[in-house]
Amino acid sequence: MRILVIHDLAGRNDQVQAILDRMRDQLVDTIVVLGNLLAPDIDLRARPAAFSAVLEQLTAPGRPVYLIPGERDYPLEHLLQAVRAHRGKTSLVLVHRTAAPFGCSDVIAGFGGLLTKGAVSDGEHLAFAEWEVRAAFEHIANFNPLFQLARRRIFLFANPPRGNHIDREGEHHVGLESLNWLLRVHQPDVVFTGGPASGRGIEVIEGTLVVNPGSLAEGSYAIVDLDPLHAELKHLPEEQEEQRGPFRSIVVAIDGSTEAWHALELAAEMARQHAARLTLVHAFEPIRQPLGEPNLSAAIEERIAQGEQLLEQAAVLVADLLPERELLEGPADEAIIRVARSKQADLIVMGARGQGALRSLMGSISSRVLRSAPCPVLIASHAAVEYKEKEQFSQVESVRT
Repeated sequence: MRILVIHDLAGRNDQVQAILDRMRDQLVDTIVVLGNLLAPDIDLRARPAAFSAVLEQLTAPGRPVYLIPGERDYPLEHLLQAVRAHRGKTSLVLVHRTAAPFGCSDVIAGFGGLLTKGAVSDGEHLAFAEWEVRAAFEHIANFNPLFQLARRRIFLFANPPRGNHIDREGEHHVGLESLNWLLRVHQPDVVFTGGPASGRGIEVIEGTLVVNPGSLAEGSYAIVDLDPLHAELKHLPEEQEEQRGPFRSIVVAIDGSTEAWHALELAAEMARQHAARLTLVHAFEPIRQPLGEPNLSAAIEERIAQGEQLLEQAAVLVADLLPERELLEGPADEAIIRVARSKQADLIVMGARGQGALRSLMGSISSRVLRSAPCPVLIASHAAVEYKEKEQFSQVESVRT
């Protein structure tokens, strides 16, 4: 099942229609809406008609729509009236404070609005006390058979849980630990959350994949496959992706050295900023001395096992990016370039020096990669980062980090 996930429509009917027009090409089965349907400044008297209009637009393609309200979707009664008016016309389900069937054997549950520590609505926001979301999910877990027997559980929140980046608003985290608690207790398979546009991203929190699709008003959305579980951030229109930076596919070399782990950190941060695919590559050196059998096979198996372990460690560190892994027999520079070409990489990131026997070779490896790479190369060390393009190999600039 492919799911379109959108948040913060903000009355931008043009953006809503643009994404709906693309649904056929995206092979979308279901739409999930995380609230903030209306423009922030819309008059209270115009809200009932505005809610009806956006719901009519969302349901027009005939796909099931699952919805929670956002903090700007007040008063809630106006939204409830619009949802009730659409009953019988198409599959439109408001999952605020409740759970509903999702597909054949899955369940979707949600809680919308702004969650606060104490007092709730201030007249300009749809708000609830944090304890209410915990009480709502405890009631669902105890009394809803669908929830208890579900093969998979999908949660919707208007607020993000506390994370590394999906809840970042500038330099601050706005995620709620109370939602982390819900993830630990109920262990959903995936969570779709609203939140700050600057927190747009994908992250694993408490063992659960959490997706903040960003603001649809700014052209951001997400496509999520449940079988197998995979999330991808997208942007409308496609021409605007050029403004987000040149990197859509990043390859990072992993060899276990301090510099390689630093390279992974840099590559992951760039992948998050540019919504790029990340590929981890490890190349083990070929065995050149004549060992004979069974020694040769045993030595190769040992190097493969070591490589798989390194890639697993690296994948865990950047699990939110759902990285791909490539394990190849060297030479290392040829393997890195081969993967970069196959992945149509826009950037290669690698450490300045390797580990063990590779340490003395890494300079020559990075030099050969720089000269032959099909894309820019970022050379990282624990103290410095050197960004070099192959056309500018003779002009090396170092930037302290």
